[in-house]
Amino acid sequence: MQRKILGKIILIVIGILFIVVTIFFVMSHKKEMIIEKANKAGLNVEFSGPKIFFIKEGPVTYCYDLEISGVKFNKYDISVEESGVKVKEGNLIVSIKRNKHENEIQGSYDDSRKVITDDGTEKALFSSMFFVCNDNFDRASLVTKGWIDAEQKAIDAYEIVTGYVPIEELKQYYKRAMDICDQLNG
Repeated sequence: MQRKILGKIILIVIGILFIVVTIFFVMSHKKEMIIEKANKAGLNVEFSGPKIFFIKEGPVTYCYDLEISGVKFNKYDISVEESGVKVKEGNLIVSIKRNKHENEIQGSYDDSRKVITDDGTEKALFSSMFFVCNDNFDRASLVTKGWIDAEQKAIDAYEIVTGYVPIEELKQYYKRAMDICDQLNG
């Protein structure tokens, strides 16, 4: 009786091990295919672990997830430099991330800069905010429920983000992110 149970446990462990090894080899092969497709398209891919990779084009860094089903867009970051602002340290990043719902995005900014003011003193500009809207970046589609002062916070975040990067550029970068995803999955 115990031998039968022990035999079944060993078979289950061997089966699980086989599945894990198979997934590992499939993902390794997919990773190689992604690198090859990206190189053919003139894109430089940088992996950060086995499943996450980045493609940088100018001021934009696109982030993707490699899954068994293919490449999924995660987000893109834009490093923003304001003219006339002397930055001692830190940076200002505008991010657009695909939200859980298929046709929604989450836009945000993260300002971790310490700047030098005109009188020579240092000023910390640490702040961040986000908004959720449709993937056309329509202001009318802002999600304005779910937290305290949601409407005003969403509007403020939207205006700040679109003040740093115009809506048309956000749309172009988003379209480019989707095009790269299609290219790598094709």
